[in-house]
Amino acid sequence: MLDDLAARIEADPARRPELVREYAQQVGAPVSRVQRQLRAAGYGAGRKRRNDAGGTRVTDGELERLAALLVSAVRKSGQATLYIPVARQIMQARGEDLGGLSDGQLARLLRTRGLDLSTQRRGRQTHAEVASRPNGLHLFDPSRALVWYLPGASPGRRQRALDGAGYEPYKNKPVTGKAARLGVWRYVLTDHASACLRVKYYQQAGENPGATWDFLCYAWAARHAWHGLPAALWWDKGSDHPAVRAALEALGVRHSAHAPGNSRAKGSVERAQRIVETHFEARLKLQPVDSLAELNRRAEEWCDAYNANGLEGLDTRLRRPGVCAARIELWQRIAAEELREMPAEARDYAVWQPVTRKVAGNLTVSFRHPRLRAQARYRVGDLPGVRVGGTVTVQPLLAGAGVVRVRHTYRGEEYETLCHPRTYDEFGFASDAAAPGEYRPLPLTEVERAGERLRELAGPVRPGQAAFGGRYRALDAAAGDGTVIPMRRTGAVVQARPAPAAAAAALSLADAGRYLRDALGAAWRPELFGALADRWPRGAAPAELDAWAAELRGEREAAG
Repeated sequence: MLDDLAARIEADPARRPELVREYAQQVGAPVSRVQRQLRAAGYGAGRKRRNDAGGTRVTDGELERLAALLVSAVRKSGQATLYIPVARQIMQARGEDLGGLSDGQLARLLRTRGLDLSTQRRGRQTHAEVASRPNGLHLFDPSRALVWYLPGASPGRRQRALDGAGYEPYKNKPVTGKAARLGVWRYVLTDHASACLRVKYYQQAGENPGATWDFLCYAWAARHAWHGLPAALWWDKGSDHPAVRAALEALGVRHSAHAPGNSRAKGSVERAQRIVETHFEARLKLQPVDSLAELNRRAEEWCDAYNANGLEGLDTRLRRPGVCAARIELWQRIAAEELREMPAEARDYAVWQPVTRKVAGNLTVSFRHPRLRAQARYRVGDLPGVRVGGTVTVQPLLAGAGVVRVRHTYRGEEYETLCHPRTYDEFGFASDAAAPGEYRPLPLTEVERAGERLRELAGPVRPGQAAFGGRYRALDAAAGDGTVIPMRRTGAVVQARPAPAAAAAALSLADAGRYLRDALGAAWRPELFGALADRWPRGAAPAELDAWAAELRGEREAAG
């Protein structure tokens, strides 16, 4: 029919608009669509192209403001709440006519310039590529599994599916009470380089740091085909717990939590979650299990088979440009220095936190490393700002033989270093101690350096030394403009007459009694204190007491 329309137009070009409208009414399509179909089929209007074809009366600034108005009304879920007709009316009410273009023309211009909402959403999804080596980067993610369990049910009836008959929690309602004990969580870890995966299930109300650390220790244990500590671990902020962070730092594992809503940052483990759902948990409806232990045993067997491409009738090899191999084969290309075994005692390390230690006089700290049987001493004098009596933060590294990480903050900057335990000989002396007659000074601390500077500033002037303190003690001083200030002249010291003696202050009654007793010696009698109180009730001066004592001694001699 389109060819018939084209033939009629060619026979009578002047009636082209009328013929196109009639055809559009017959087929029930807009006139604009019929015109596009004719142009696509090569039946143009035969008119000369306008010189301003492709241009528009609307300015780039107006289009950008229109696009900004549309983008500003997009919800966090990505749903648009404002469209071109309403946005155009808002801008026209502000005095911008947008060149008098229709909504369709504005939409085409936005698409042409990449300002439409669809293009903007795709533009925000760009991502950078990351290359890694085996155990160079692991990615971790927990998620709710598709199954849950009834602890009191009979065997064969304990397993339930979240999307089947039985209990299915509402995602926006907190899980409390009995239902909170029935949740089964799936913890998944992947190696970025080889895409090897590991999964384990936990029955709990929600994600918790204890299960996180238990799973990481399980996944990195040497009992598995692919194992070992990674150089870095990526996870989300929900898994980022201080106790687990401290354990990772002790093992020398760098950790990083991606921003909320940016699950693409760990896309490898997100794909692994989907693989576990569709390749393993989907089998549980046909092959149910009666306990969590049995579920984990079957999950471990399935993981080993999946990583080794050992599932019958299923090709699980990893395909990348130039690579098509089983995942475990890719991981086995790891170098010897890249494989770091996790120590057995690391499982208990998540509860240990960094501790503070006081610096001793020989610039060492005492700390009992978890891998050592006794207290060890570590030299920390190389850290800037460390001083005797100060404190530093010590955290053990389980991956090293007694190695600790020591941190210290000085002048707003945090410094850290790795310290090995000091060794001692058979007599208990440090192996790095100086021999008799050998001088091996410790590095000066900042406090000692500051003390030297202060002594230099305040010390005496030495011949030929232009110290800062020497300038204070100089006989002549130079002014800032070069003027020499003369030395202060001195004269003879005036011999002052001695000042008249000040009258002795009266002693209190108690002090007067003691004074009189000392003055009389053997002639003292206790009843004299009553006579003293009658004579001088408010106390007496020493001269008065001496005179009375002389009288009393005279009376005693006359009587004796």
